[in-house]
Amino acid sequence: MCTGNICRSPLTQWLLIERLSMGELIKVGSAGTGAMAGQDAPDEIWDVAAGFGLKRTAKHSARQLTAEMITSADLVISATKEHRAQVARLDPKSASYSFTLNQFARLISHQSASFVPLTSDPLLALRDVVAEVARNRGAFAPPADGASDDVSDPYRLSVSDYQRAGEQISESVDTIVKELRASLQGGSAQ
Repeated sequence: MCTGNICRSPLTQWLLIERLSMGELIKVGSAGTGAMAGQDAPDEIWDVAAGFGLKRTAKHSARQLTAEMITSADLVISATKEHRAQVARLDPKSASYSFTLNQFARLISHQSASFVPLTSDPLLALRDVVAEVARNRGAFAPPADGASDDVSDPYRLSVSDYQRAGEQISESVDTIVKELRASLQGGSAQ
C-alpha cells in the first residue's frame, strides 16, 4: 500500500505474486491512501517491472484503501511509516499485522532459525509467521536511519528514482519470499 497505488504498491504486489508462486493460495492486492481510482501505473514503473522480468499483461487500476481491505487482510505491507500510521487510524487492531515493506523484510530476516509454524497448512503457517514477526517487533533495534524502513516515492521524478525504488522493493520482496518459503519448509533461511 502506498499513496496513489500506481508506483510502489503495484510493483510490490506484482513481485510478490511472481516470486511467491503460490497461485490462488495467497491473495495479494494493493491500494493507495490517496488513490485516484482506476488510474493506470505510469510507464516508468511498467519499465522497472519489465526489468525484473514481469510482463505487462493488463492495465493496472488504482484502488483506494478501505477499512474493509485492512480488516480482511492477514498482513498489511505499506511503503512508508506514515502509510502504516494511516492504516492504524483506519483500523487500530491492524497494528499487530501491519509493517512497512522494508521493516517486514528486516524483521523476518531476524526470525529465529528454530521458529517452525504450528501447522502444515500453508495459509495458517503464513499467519503464524506474521504473528511471530509481530511478537518480535521490539526485539530488534530499528535502523539508525529511520527513513530506511520507507520506500522512496519515485512518482514524477527521474527514471533513476523509479529504478532506485524498484531495487528497494525487489530486495525486500526477495528477503520476504526467501524467509516465507523457509518457514513453510520448517525453519528460517538463516
